[in-house]
Amino acid sequence: MFKYLKMSEHYIPEASGHYFTEHLPDEWNTWESEELDKWCEDNAWEPFEHHPTDWVFKQAANLALSIHRCVEKATRPLEDALAECEQDIDRLRERLIKEGREG
Repeated sequence: MFKYLKMSEHYIPEASGHYFTEHLPDEWNTWESEELDKWCEDNAWEPFEHHPTDWVFKQAANLALSIHRCVEKATRPLEDALAECEQDIDRLRERLIKEGREG
């Protein structure tokens, strides 16, 4: 019943709190679809309680994907900086090895 991108799986519990009265528990992604559907029905936030549960869950999944994209965009410069540091370390290591052989 519910399809979502694997990469947003960890963001869905956080996003669920914006559409349901509780955040999804950690083990939610091991549930059968009937159990997840029941949880969604039981925990629908009042403005969404008359909407189909798959629609409400899809909204949470879309928010989770947006969160994922924001985190990726915000951390990309850090990942680039880390890659540069790793290259610098490799160059220093090579230089030390070379100097050790020559010295």
